Amino acid sequence: MPNKSPDLSIAIPYALGCYFTHKAADGSLTPNGTWPQENGNATLVKTYGYNVPDWKSNIWQCTSATSSLFVEDKRVLRKPGINTVYYKTQYWAIRGQWDREEGDLITFSWPSYYTWSNTEVAARSKFLKKARGSSPVFQGGVFLGELKETLEMLRNPAKGLWDGLHDYHRAAKKLLGENRFTRVKKRRPGIVRPTKDALANLWLENAFGWQPLISDVKDAATVLATLLEGRPFECVPVKGVHKNESSSISTVSGSPCGGTYGNVSEIEYYQSHLVKYKGAVRIEPLKPCTMNPSLLGFGSWRDFVPTIWELIPYSFLVDYFLNIGEVIDGWADQRTHLAWACRVEQWVAYKRILRQYPWTNPSFAYLIDHATVQAQKLIKRSRKVTRSAVDPTTLATGLYFRIPGLGLKWLNIAALASLRV
Repeated sequence: MPNKSPDLSIAIPYALGCYFTHKAADGSLTPNGTWPQENGNATLVKTYGYNVPDWKSNIWQCTSATSSLFVEDKRVLRKPGINTVYYKTQYWAIRGQWDREEGDLITFSWPSYYTWSNTEVAARSKFLKKARGSSPVFQGGVFLGELKETLEMLRNPAKGLWDGLHDYHRAAKKLLGENRFTRVKKRRPGIVRPTKDALANLWLENAFGWQPLISDVKDAATVLATLLEGRPFECVPVKGVHKNESSSISTVSGSPCGGTYGNVSEIEYYQSHLVKYKGAVRIEPLKPCTMNPSLLGFGSWRDFVPTIWELIPYSFLVDYFLNIGEVIDGWADQRTHLAWACRVEQWVAYKRILRQYPWTNPSFAYLIDHATVQAQKLIKRSRKVTRSAVDPTTLATGLYFRIPGLGLKWLNIAALASLRV
């Protein structure tokens, strides 16, 4: 695919921390310090490989248009929280004195990626299973439907013509058998003449019925030639995806700002590993060929002198029907194979705060009247993606099948020998 944008590398600095404030008996507010907890960078890196030229043509031709890709994205999403503790009256002159932490009440390290060993195997197995099972999809495809119809357009009139030649041959032999003495009694032209006239009439009668069949064969051959010049194959996209993931929750308590109180935070740790194979299965004739143009001239029988049937070259008939058989065989035998494939691998990991509630240091519990927490929001998310082209021959071999209903049992070239009158 074309590069959507040039290579990219961005770093955005961030700082996590909190500050501590005390409200005194006279109502004054006293900052008691700031605690920086973390400084770092949120990053985005995108690296593209070779830009595939003429990629649109590759897609149309059902070949690979995959370029390599590397992406790594690290993000921090945060919203400050507030933790306030109110003290008991007997220990302070005026009720309502409090201490407060504001900002990032807690922080944590960046999550790490994890690779499951079975992700690759499962994704590839799913992909190959779908690729091998794509034949029913092809059977209902537009190309195979048109191809089968066109081959039947070729086969049916060819078979009719074949049967017609045999019928003509039997009738001619019968006619000659009834007048076999004409071949030896050449001095009696009055008897020979009726035989020649009868053969001529028989030839004209049959040739008139054969003309539409010959025309249909020619039309079907023309359609096949058009298919061959266009896109004589069909593509079906396939993919196989497998994803493993895990999630765990841990509890952390403490006072990151150094106070005598703090909060309890429930932190979710999520990891996932995904492998995806994408590609296309291509179905195409095993040996597509067209009718020999010189044989298509075999449509002008009406111009032949009926009595010179013997002069039509026997080899011409053999070539004609052999050519039809080769065309049907070449198009009816289909090969399905994996035309192209690519592999995408993705890792995702994040840590996030699910909820927070007050926590009091047991050593100072006797001082505390109550505490409140306005929970903070903190998410650290890492994602890495790689994409690369895959040699399809390393994944699967081709499968072969024949379009049903296009047998050539009727075609027995040896039987043409009997057509010599």
